[in-house]
Amino acid sequence: MKSFKLEYRLDKSKEQVWEAFFNELNQWWTSDFHTNSRTKSFHIETKLGGKMYEDFGGGKGLVWGEVIGVDYPRSLQVRGMLSGEFGGPALSYEKFTFDEEAGTTTLTYRVEFIGDITEKSLKSLESGWKTIFADYFIPFCTK
Repeated sequence: MKSFKLEYRLDKSKEQVWEAFFNELNQWWTSDFHTNSRTKSFHIETKLGGKMYEDFGGGKGLVWGEVIGVDYPRSLQVRGMLSGEFGGPALSYEKFTFDEEAGTTTLTYRVEFIGDITEKSLKSLESGWKTIFADYFIPFCTK
């Protein structure tokens, strides 16, 4: 099993960070992290059985994973599928955790992979998620 974990601190309540992360996603998630030029929007549905997916429109798109755990506003878990095209084949288990202390929320993203994933793919995925958080989400939350 291979994994990585990222942590970021924000001077906001966990409810505010949750809202910005999931419900305002398309205000900060850049098209640089879409897998297809036809992607119109990206979604992470915050309900059991919901999807993490790219919407191409017209019933087309790409599912990144299925929501398997929701504990609002503390955590959300996704089980994903990583095809060979994206560095697998592998299953991924992702968890977004929101821990608040004295008005500051620590957002933790942890992902574990089971299957055939190379170190190069793992480092590429970790670098991509670091960019998503550090260059897009954190600045969006602090403006």
